[in-house]
Amino acid sequence: TQLAPERHKKRIMPTFQTSSRLRWPSSTHAVIDDILNRINLLDACCDNDGLIRIRRPVTTDAKLVHGFLQSSRSSRVPKMVTAPLPQQQQQQQQQQASHDECPMVHAILPVDSLAQYLSSTCVEYDGFQPVFIVVEERNASSSSSSDDDWIIRSLAQWSFGYSTWKGRVMNLNVFISGKYESILMKLLATIATELDCKRLVHQKLNKPSADSFCKLHNAEELPEWLQLQLGICHMTALLNKTKFRQEWSTFHENYLFPPHTSDRPCTTDIIVQTLEVANEILIKKSEGSGKKIKLRLASERDANHILNLVKGLAVFEKAADEVIVNSEIYKRDGCGVRHPIFHCILVESLNDESNSSNVVVGMGLFYFGYDALNGGRFLFLEDLFIEQEYRGLGCGTCIMTCLADISLKTGCSRFVWQVLDWNTPAIEFYKTIGATVCNNVLTVRLNYDRICDTAIK
Repeated sequence: TQLAPERHKKRIMPTFQTSSRLRWPSSTHAVIDDILNRINLLDACCDNDGLIRIRRPVTTDAKLVHGFLQSSRSSRVPKMVTAPLPQQQQQQQQQQASHDECPMVHAILPVDSLAQYLSSTCVEYDGFQPVFIVVEERNASSSSSSDDDWIIRSLAQWSFGYSTWKGRVMNLNVFISGKYESILMKLLATIATELDCKRLVHQKLNKPSADSFCKLHNAEELPEWLQLQLGICHMTALLNKTKFRQEWSTFHENYLFPPHTSDRPCTTDIIVQTLEVANEILIKKSEGSGKKIKLRLASERDANHILNLVKGLAVFEKAADEVIVNSEIYKRDGCGVRHPIFHCILVESLNDESNSSNVVVGMGLFYFGYDALNGGRFLFLEDLFIEQEYRGLGCGTCIMTCLADISLKTGCSRFVWQVLDWNTPAIEFYKTIGATVCNNVLTVRLNYDRICDTAIK
């Protein structure tokens, strides 16, 4: 069975696809299910007389998936370790102990919350949905064809991420592979290529497991990338410190796992409302400075602005030749589409009363992810970049505060980002807002060529 397209045979950077086949989410779900149906017909998966099957679990499987995650976590997944906090932040964390952050961040979501993310209606409210894939074995002694005879042996959970340099990324958040690691990785690589993902990214919580993954799948480790995060307590503290919202003076548990109901504001509306509050603060701060700035959500017409800022960031990170995307790809995956994979906050300099003279001078591009073993939904900041002339005006702090607010209002347990270990100014800035470094989180990555090699031909 030919599952992978002919382009896998070529070792050149591929062209990007913009066909309706890649439209998120409806068409992509159909692509995934089509691949799963065909791969179940392969001899490689049916070498035990049909005793193995691979599928996407549905809402009614939530209890079964939850039980498998619970048993796997207790035996395989260590807790995340964060860097020691300064004394003042430790005291602040103790004061916020009633918020019960640690058990929640490192826990599996309740069954009902997990069921919501297995539902096909999830994306209508969130514009986002993680993908679960399970490998099951059937009891060889059973003669019936009931679903009760199938037992989960391996599970992968992923969601779309985004690289401003490369485009779509498959973020492999949970990979409990067991003896089916090879076929599960081949399947994921096949899906990644079909959905135009240029990278497959996974994170390990210790060095030995990272080395083993890289050796087995010919992946690369990225030790120079440090992962930082704000948990719920620290996001709340940041909002209180900046007096961003009075309502965050106390922690609201109703924001932890918000239900997917029709009366809940959509994610885009939440972002827009947050930016309105931020702009009121920025206007007051910029009085007398001679530079007026505001934040706004990027739209389709801003694709070129984003691309120019991304190229500027690539130059700063000494990798200008690695940017391969174009503005059309930003339009396909974000910038005003109904269900964007990414969102982008733009910093705009107001030169006069006319918007026609406004200049885009910075951005914060982010997306939502989901980790079934580590608190569920999270917000990931992919890029934060402010042009040199406009640094020091509070733009960066304001964007980070906005993202903390958006994280809490959309039910995220964490606000996460990465920084290069040599970027000392950025690291020092992040420390001022209470960020912690996840010391033992190691990022491993398969680039496009390796994904093509792994995909089923």
